Amino acid sequence: MGNATFVAKKVCLEGTRVDILGDIVGWINNLEPDTPWVLWLYGQAGKGKSAIAHMIASWFKSHGALGSCFCFTHDQQVEHCHEKIFTTIACDLADHDPTFKWILAKVIAGDKALSTTCDVEQHWEKFILGPISKVSMSLVEWVVIVIDALDESGVEASRKEILSILASAQVTKLPSSIHILITSCPLPDITEALQDIPHITCRSMGDISTSHYGVRIFSGSFLHYCCRSPICPALRTASPRVPVHCLAHIFPACSLSPPCSWSARSPRQSCIKDVLWSS
Repeated sequence: MGNATFVAKKVCLEGTRVDILGDIVGWINNLEPDTPWVLWLYGQAGKGKSAIAHMIASWFKSHGALGSCFCFTHDQQVEHCHEKIFTTIACDLADHDPTFKWILAKVIAGDKALSTTCDVEQHWEKFILGPISKVSMSLVEWVVIVIDALDESGVEASRKEILSILASAQVTKLPSSIHILITSCPLPDITEALQDIPHITCRSMGDISTSHYGVRIFSGSFLHYCCRSPICPALRTASPRVPVHCLAHIFPACSLSPPCSWSARSPRQSCIKDVLWSS
């Protein structure tokens, strides 16, 4: 089965897209109750949406705060990846949190048919929403879920249920520490589903500058995230006034360069039991 996760070479070039990257990090960093759970970044093909999504996944993966990164691609439509989106995310979250993994294993043990059904709504309710509601306090302060290139899932019917779930009030039952970043072209069905939804904020690539303006704002926001993060204690005492050019020396992962490696995995459904019960 083809890869449907992060591709390291797709991240942004160093020093580019720093304004929108800073905005996204700031959104993830905001744990206020009224912060939208979902950010939809849209624009025409070739505008850099996937590069931004993969860069965000890269950064938060390096800090242990990436819950999952699921990427649709046109050449994998025949594999029906849309049927595996929430099982893959659930498996990734299970790897992220032992308590979530334990609860998820119990869910599957109680209803073995769930591991083979293609019902996306059941996957969402049984594999994600239910377990998260029981383990939210054990998750790290930030959990980022990236869904890239949703428009490449296939025909409209392939993403109808996914859009319905993401636009529903069920998403607001997630802890405020969980943020879902979605990228896609503004196809009519996606636009209709995601616009004007209270828990979804929308950003157009057409409104984003491609200049280097904003690097200082971005770096400050990301340093603020690192200082507050429970998984980056070394930076908790760092000064928020540290010059931008010094960030890489203080904490290499704060630089605009991607990490040197990434363990890519395929979308998972029938193998969910093997993942959950493996050592």
